[in-house]
Amino acid sequence: MKNVRNGAFAFPPAICYSLDSDILLGGDDVLCAVSYPETFSAKKEEAAYQHLLGRKLLYWAMEQEYGADPALLSVEGGEHGKPYFSNHPAEFSISHCQGYVCCALSEHEIGADMEVLREYDPRIARRICTEDELHFLETCTRRNEAFTVLWTLKESRMKLSGEGTHFGFQKAEFLWDEEKFSAVEKRVSAVTFEPFPNVFLSVCTEGKLPTEVKIISLSKIL
Repeated sequence: MKNVRNGAFAFPPAICYSLDSDILLGGDDVLCAVSYPETFSAKKEEAAYQHLLGRKLLYWAMEQEYGADPALLSVEGGEHGKPYFSNHPAEFSISHCQGYVCCALSEHEIGADMEVLREYDPRIARRICTEDELHFLETCTRRNEAFTVLWTLKESRMKLSGEGTHFGFQKAEFLWDEEKFSAVEKRVSAVTFEPFPNVFLSVCTEGKLPTEVKIISLSKIL
């Protein structure tokens, strides 16, 4: 594999923050995220809260970017469960992990995934990675970060397809080249951000990639 550079792992350029302004990125795809301090005793309870925050963040972004009335937006599920607007052309993808929720908006199909840093697990890696991806992980010095980033990229690619895990982890292949992961499929563009310490957010699209993550305060959307 090219440019492994003795197993070193380098992240993409630093994220540019745009905190709490009321105007989002005109013309580009929009990527925003929020953190929450709440703790929950049950995963089911937190999952319900994350779902609520995801929808709140989505509707806030739609109102800011498109002037859409959240009360009039209708969300339905596709064949494999991917949600979409039945009465608006904007595409979106929502993701969450413990303590964080994100939302991506685009005029093109888009997939986003967010994960807290996870420990490299060779058993999981062998199940989801191709031989080239495994080679990179096995020679990489920052293995936990690389594994987490690769996971988010694969998840975001599968979300982009609209098929979810039916698309296949190994079919969603990314190779390390020129200091970044790139999709094997040339028509797919991908980018990864670290919007919060040890939290990685990846986006896949066939359109224009977002150039920043907009961090939103909880009070803006609740």
